[in-house]
Amino acid sequence: MKRVPRHLRSPNSQGTNRLIKEGAKLAECAEDILEELEFSYFNKEDKQALDREIPSLFSEEREIFSLLKEEPVHIDSLISKSNLAASKVGELLMKLQIKGLARELPGKLFVRDR
Repeated sequence: MKRVPRHLRSPNSQGTNRLIKEGAKLAECAEDILEELEFSYFNKEDKQALDREIPSLFSEEREIFSLLKEEPVHIDSLISKSNLAASKVGELLMKLQIKGLARELPGKLFVRDR
């Protein structure tokens, strides 16, 4: 069921109305946000889930994941090798961490977490 604000023409509803018009979604908890960003959680011990998750990585996630090794790699090296913006590499590393595929170590070092 779709909902609309009570006062469609009220100046106080303009921001809400614009967000709804642009396709805003309700986020009542962190899981709603993660779901919208297509993050998924799975048990690290569940090897089958991990094997299913790796093929479903987006191309940029796969690129960063391929640069990660068992030996720590500094974020600056990942930025340089990927030719992506620092903010994008940070975002992709966060997604990989949430998916359980990467881990951050002190000093902005990253390793594969599998």
